[in-house]
Amino acid sequence: MSSSTGLELVFAFAYIIVGSILVTCLLTVFKFDISHTLTTKPGAYLTSALNSACETCLCLFSVADPHSAPKGEPSSISRGYLQDLPHRSGARPTVQGCLNPRQTDQLPAFDKDINGRLRQLITDTSAKYPESTYLGRSTFEGGNATLFARHRVFDQTKYYGEIVGMHVNDDSMTVTIHPDDVRAVIENGWGQRHPLSSRSATWLRYSTTSAHRVPKAGTQVILYAPRNQEELNLIEQVINAAVWWVGGIDSSLRKESFC
Repeated sequence: MSSSTGLELVFAFAYIIVGSILVTCLLTVFKFDISHTLTTKPGAYLTSALNSACETCLCLFSVADPHSAPKGEPSSISRGYLQDLPHRSGARPTVQGCLNPRQTDQLPAFDKDINGRLRQLITDTSAKYPESTYLGRSTFEGGNATLFARHRVFDQTKYYGEIVGMHVNDDSMTVTIHPDDVRAVIENGWGQRHPLSSRSATWLRYSTTSAHRVPKAGTQVILYAPRNQEELNLIEQVINAAVWWVGGIDSSLRKESFC
């Protein structure tokens, strides 16, 4: 991409952001009740069209090959948390979407309450480390159980935002983990890169939110939904890896102490 094209994209998005702010201000000044409008049939069509347009725009910044680990500089932290991750059997499931990626096949059928069990894993982790983590709402997926870090421990992450967030519709998860663990998860077939973990998408998120709320490019992955109890146990290991990377807590220690 030429420098002129890059500048054109920057200005285009700047105009979109400024325009959105102006429209919001006007609606506020004139006290326009947009919630009532959106409940009507034309409003529903408008919402659908806006969501589709947003999805299309974001896909321009998405990861080109989500099944390949990102290439980057070696981590100053010698190695990741997941050293002996086994290989996942079978083909990868299909994941669609950029803003709210969802797994569309190979959904869990071994336990009717798998959604509740995954949610319990997250809430138990928060209860175990109350001084370092807390439960909140995902930045992009409101309403889903999401675990956050209270503090930044590793300077390299420059981040203490979302650790792990579950997707209630398909039981997959978004986790933020060490670059070595990203490679281990992807190469062993347990997940793929989050569509918006590219450098360009990360830059866009930096420009619209607080820097500490945006993970380092290439460190967020979609973790596939578990197909059996063994895979559910493995997901717990990956959650522990995310808690260590973002929150600095080693689950092998009984007490809540930073690494």
